[in-house]
Amino acid sequence: MLLPLLKVGGIALWMNYHGFFEKSPRSRKEKALAEAAQERLANDRRLLNQREKRANDTDRILRQKQNDLEDERSKIDTANSVLRKKEDDMSSRIANLCEKAWR
Repeated sequence: MLLPLLKVGGIALWMNYHGFFEKSPRSRKEKALAEAAQERLANDRRLLNQREKRANDTDRILRQKQNDLEDERSKIDTANSVLRKKEDDMSSRIANLCEKAWR
C-alpha cells in the first residue's frame, strides 16, 4: 500500500523537477512583467532617495548661506552705526572749531 504512494510521490517529484508543473506561459509572462515592474519600482525609489538627498543637501547649503548673509548684514549694520557716530562726532568737532574761529 505504501509502495504506490511512493511511486506517485516519486513521479510527482520527477515531474516537478522537469518542469511539468510549471505555470502556463501566460503566468510566466505575468511573472516577468511583475519582476520588471518591481525592478522599475526599486529604481524609482533609488532615484527618489537620491533626489531627496540632493534636495536636503541643497536646503542645508541654502540655510547656511542665509545665515552667513544675515551675519554679514549685521556686521554691515554695526559698521554703519559706528561710521554714523564718527560722522556725528566729526561734525560736532568741526562745528566747535568753526565756532571758536568766529570768536
